Amino acid sequence: MWFRIFLLVPALVVLLLAGWFATHKSANPSVLGRYSVSYAVALAAMAAAGLALLGLQARPMYARLFPMRWKFALLVGTLALGICLLEVTVRLADPLGISYYFEVKKYVTLLVPDDDLIYHMRPNLRESFFGAPVQLNELGLRERPIGPKAAGEYRVLFLGDSITFGNGVKDDEPFARGVEPLLAAKLRRPVRTINAGVGSYNTSQEDAYLARGGLQLEPDLVVLMYVQNDFFQHARPFFPTAPSTAKSPLKKLVQFLEGSWLFKLPVHLIVGREGKYDAVPPLDDPGLVESMNALRSIAKRCRERGIPLVVFFWRWQIEKVNVLLVAQIEKVAAEEKFRFADILPWFAGLDFRKIVNSAVDSHPNARGHEITAEGIVRYLVESGAAPPPRSP
Repeated sequence: MWFRIFLLVPALVVLLLAGWFATHKSANPSVLGRYSVSYAVALAAMAAAGLALLGLQARPMYARLFPMRWKFALLVGTLALGICLLEVTVRLADPLGISYYFEVKKYVTLLVPDDDLIYHMRPNLRESFFGAPVQLNELGLRERPIGPKAAGEYRVLFLGDSITFGNGVKDDEPFARGVEPLLAAKLRRPVRTINAGVGSYNTSQEDAYLARGGLQLEPDLVVLMYVQNDFFQHARPFFPTAPSTAKSPLKKLVQFLEGSWLFKLPVHLIVGREGKYDAVPPLDDPGLVESMNALRSIAKRCRERGIPLVVFFWRWQIEKVNVLLVAQIEKVAAEEKFRFADILPWFAGLDFRKIVNSAVDSHPNARGHEITAEGIVRYLVESGAAPPPRSP
């Protein structure tokens, strides 16, 4: 009896899945007025597989399989155990840095909805993100506690997203922290940098943060690191655990399977990195327009308070989308009279694989942040954005 149940269970699972998939209606139906050709073929294959498995219950097939029941059960058990061991191995070895996808999901669940900023990070949070320990201060920033401004202190506020935040590096390794001792040595005076970078913030959120909290930190200089996805718009209201938007059963099943690292690895190898964006938006793209307007707003806020603004564009390679964005920011910088620099030359001749976290996670590693900090200080001093050094 156990062997009949053993054969029956997978048949029923496949047939139930086929029945679930049959409830879907394709966007462009051409088969039975309900399914696309590809979906109909997949549905038919699934139903055929379920019926074939169910056919194993027939007397002739069952009689043929029964003598091999223990070998058959051992084979299935070995396959199941092998898959489990592979899942464990992938999680331990983390090939290509595939853990990045799961760390992103973890990060999002710890964000706090915010009416003005859409979301912010939890104050005083201690966690591990992207393989590195992270400690947030009383303001929810990846920073040391921020006290009153000291006498003679030159304070630099850094705005940005996950590049500025420092995905995958230790608390003292993001470029904002690296700038502090280098700039202090150049200016011969105390320098305090404040890292206000928040993962996936766009330019509008950076503007909102500057208005609500950034300017109260009394910066003498504001530095914004622009990344090519900073014109992406975020839906309101924000849900830390967003409901699934998948409509077709197939996509829902894929979303379920994506909880497996073993499943995610071949998907990444076939499809490529999720979230990679290289499509060139039209100049009237709502997100692009909003981002440039937010840059203008940031420039105005700084100008009204006599605070210099410097915008850098983060990239280590040329893509059509970032060529367009650089041109747009250069235009806004000329109109609003703030300094703008493309950091691409800083990485000239370097193997990008040595300055990013992994093949999957293209955020800069500690060396990438070090190069960025050195470039920022060099630009601030040479361009005159920073004050002249004090006399010895």
